[in-house]
Amino acid sequence: MKKIFTLISMALVAMSVNAQTTERYSAIDEDGVISSEFTNASLDAQGNKVASISTTHVTVKGVSSAPPEDLLAEEGYTESQSFTDADWPKWGTAEWKQTNKNKNIWYYKDGEVTHLFQFRSVTGSGNPVFGFKSKAVLTADVFSKLTADYEGQYFDPNNPTKVPSRGEYFEFTADVDGMFKIGFYAVNGTNRALYLVDATDLKVLTPDTEYKIEGYVNGCDNTDGSPLWQASIKINIGVEGVDDYVIGDKEFIAPNGDPKNQVTQPKYGWFVFDAKKDHKYMIFGNSWQFGFRGYEFTPGASIHSYTPVDPVTGIAVVKDSKTEDVNAPIYNLAGQQVSKDSKGVLIQNGRKFVNK
Repeated sequence: MKKIFTLISMALVAMSVNAQTTERYSAIDEDGVISSEFTNASLDAQGNKVASISTTHVTVKGVSSAPPEDLLAEEGYTESQSFTDADWPKWGTAEWKQTNKNKNIWYYKDGEVTHLFQFRSVTGSGNPVFGFKSKAVLTADVFSKLTADYEGQYFDPNNPTKVPSRGEYFEFTADVDGMFKIGFYAVNGTNRALYLVDATDLKVLTPDTEYKIEGYVNGCDNTDGSPLWQASIKINIGVEGVDDYVIGDKEFIAPNGDPKNQVTQPKYGWFVFDAKKDHKYMIFGNSWQFGFRGYEFTPGASIHSYTPVDPVTGIAVVKDSKTEDVNAPIYNLAGQQVSKDSKGVLIQNGRKFVNK
């Protein structure tokens, strides 16, 4: 009997810990109020507005840069002059603002709207780049001004040598291995790529094996008009050889029967990816501003054991248990990797178990 009570007690401890393991942060609430980390973001030496966020195991940095405006000739700048972090002119004002104010996520049942919210996010200013060169603007073949030229200054996912240091981007770091789930809003456009990069290893993460995307595609609705939640969204990541995710002109048929070009539609949902301890992960658009909604982080969890759940209906996607990795690393409740012979409450494939 004592042994039974001991097992029950350990199971209750495991359930309690499981409920407390995932840490969460919201960048914006359902009324559109942006969190203080963004509204009170401080300016760094280059004039970037930097939002600093931290929870138990996670640190996040969001950078918003004042976008370059016109360079006036009388300011002493010359055509084809290069600008980097050291001498970036401080034009305009860096800002954080609300994104996606209008799209409602709702669920229609028995003649009533039973769920309603807007998938708002926070976005900064400035294209994510390494720098720029000044370029002449001609009016009726007469020089009128100098403006910014970003050619050659964007991130190259096919040959990554460095990550952006200006414009809007987000950095995510955890002090233990685990799984991130990051809420996002992505604008539409056939030339819009979205990058998820392990900046420590200078590596663009691979869809399906290293991250998943779930959520909504604008215009792809249920037959009653409510947004259709999808466990797998295609995003253009602009990487040669990854044909399934460079979707170009591929179409899907929305439930209302209309053909839709998925890449041209805005997307909003969640990135889910595995994070290595102390690695810095960056998310940013190629020439646009990524919308950040918030994050969840679960130490010891992995996308290999993650089950997507429709946030409106609460229905989970049925997953084959065979996909779990029996050789996946094992962690204790402190997030430390341990051997399979370790005792106590352990975590493998995102699941807790008691090893006596």
